[in-house]
Amino acid sequence: MYLQPKRPPQPLYGAGHSKLKTNGSFLLTSVLLSFAVFYVIYNVNGNILLNTADAPSRSWQLEAIAQCQTFQTSPSPAPNFHERDQSDRFVEGTSPVLIKNARIWTGAHNGTEVLENADILLHNGLIKRVGHLGVGAEASLAQEHRDKLVMIDAQSAWVTPGIVNVHSHAGVASMPVLSSALDTDSHNGNIQPWLRSVDGINTHDDAYQLGIAGGVTTALVFPGSESAIGTFYNLNSLQQVY
Repeated sequence: MYLQPKRPPQPLYGAGHSKLKTNGSFLLTSVLLSFAVFYVIYNVNGNILLNTADAPSRSWQLEAIAQCQTFQTSPSPAPNFHERDQSDRFVEGTSPVLIKNARIWTGAHNGTEVLENADILLHNGLIKRVGHLGVGAEASLAQEHRDKLVMIDAQSAWVTPGIVNVHSHAGVASMPVLSSALDTDSHNGNIQPWLRSVDGINTHDDAYQLGIAGGVTTALVFPGSESAIGTFYNLNSLQQVY
């Protein structure tokens, strides 16, 4: 029996493989050097086109970075919030108001504090005093504010901070529910960026008065909860606050 000798393994890429590999390494090195030079020029001159008029300036870039950093800031009042004497939403000519004998939900102590038969003084669009003002407070306040003080006896009714409803269908979903006046959803598709709650809202719906009675001052009204992706909402102020 004749046995053929085993052949050595053949190269996969032919004779020019080593040369191709060398040329590829040279090309990769050239590309990396080009990027390095580009990076140095960009950082030294502040823009890609070496300070030409069409390129963004370094100050513009810093402003953009600073604006992005503000997104990481937690919401908080202005630094002078507690020192201000007048609200920026105050309407000139509005008289100070003293609400007496109220059951006040202050929101303090993790939302558990309730003051019974307490008083609230509103002036210049700000809450000036909360608590039991004591005997003679009405006369002194009336004298202090030159007899323009408006006094309201709450007769133990609830007084709360304005409640903000961040997900509402008031005015687009009727109250009571009536199929002929139900404009909450559109079933013409599940992606409708043109769908707007303002086009179907009824500001005379009973839901508004019920919301006000419950202490809601602002409602964010959305169209749809079923199939409307990318729609426009409507921010409604339910009542005038002092």
